[in-house]
Amino acid sequence: MNPRHTTFVHHYLTTGNATAAATAAGYSPHTAQEQGSRLLKRTDVADAVQQQREQAQQQAQTTVQTLLQELEQARQHALSNDQCSAAVAATMAKARLLGLDKPKPAADSSAHTVRVILSDDTNCH
Repeated sequence: MNPRHTTFVHHYLTTGNATAAATAAGYSPHTAQEQGSRLLKRTDVADAVQQQREQAQQQAQTTVQTLLQELEQARQHALSNDQCSAAVAATMAKARLLGLDKPKPAADSSAHTVRVILSDDTNCH
């Protein structure tokens, strides 16, 4: 890949727009749509896009996993020190991080109840 291709890949991943990426890579605005389409069909460019997407996805997953581990450690610490509100806050932060704090549209309209039970060895009631 040449430097223009590399610039195209970077801007394409940033914007999701092949025409804008082609223009940012230095192609004429008059031919940017065709150039963007052509570039995405090139094996080397398509491979670079895929590889960089996978890297970004893995980095994001690592970050989420790290945050979940830290929140679980904070929750466990809070429970062991009878800090109920801190434990609940850590649990809710984990739910927000995973997107579980927002109701999902259900196939049926029946409500679902989730009951959270803290272990018996805590004074959090």
